[in-house]
Amino acid sequence: MFNAPRMVAGLLFVAALGGLAAVGAFVLAGHAAGKIDAPATALGLGVFTFLPALLMLALGVAAWRMGSVFARQAAEIALERGLLERLSARGEVFLPQVAAEMHT
Repeated sequence: MFNAPRMVAGLLFVAALGGLAAVGAFVLAGHAAGKIDAPATALGLGVFTFLPALLMLALGVAAWRMGSVFARQAAEIALERGLLERLSARGEVFLPQVAAEMHT
């Protein structure tokens, strides 16, 4: 079954690591070329590199946890559906009657 929150979490993890590498390399290249001094490099790495990556990682963890809850619920629903189908195949349960009882 498709788990959208986990896919979003994976994309956020990849984006965080990619952004960390790209922006970090850009800031460090500017420092190595002498275009920016040490305080500006520290500020650039902190504000424009680590904080956005940390935010994306935190959102990714939250989405992953939501995806775990979704996966657990989907597994429980599949188990219940399988049990009802087996009971229905034996003739012990009439599915329309069970559905009507669940909605009342």
